[in-house]
Amino acid sequence: MASSRLFLDPLALRAFHHTLQARIDEALAALAMADSGPRLLGPDPALGEFDDATRTSLRHHQLRQDYLTRLRRLVAALQAARSVTESMIQKFAAAEAINVAQMRRLLHRVEEELEQGVADGR
Repeated sequence: MASSRLFLDPLALRAFHHTLQARIDEALAALAMADSGPRLLGPDPALGEFDDATRTSLRHHQLRQDYLTRLRRLVAALQAARSVTESMIQKFAAAEAINVAQMRRLLHRVEEELEQGVADGR
């Protein structure tokens, strides 16, 4: 039977969030290098005008465009994951602060009751 409870380790979430920035930087660097055009990846090969050369050149161009598209999607996905983990971390911190405040109020009441009991001779 499946449980409706979810456990998430806030420390692991923070560690994951921290590593995401490094992955984003790597993906952005790869995108910048690949998107800089023929300078770094080289121009589409000059293979001549016969049929096979034309198809090969077109395929080379299409592969480059697919690679760029995939890199852009990777960057977008990593940035979305970083945004979501940031939001989750903030929500966990807010919930933790609320829990701490509630616990302090309860402990204060218990302390008052104990002091009252001692004063009453209980």
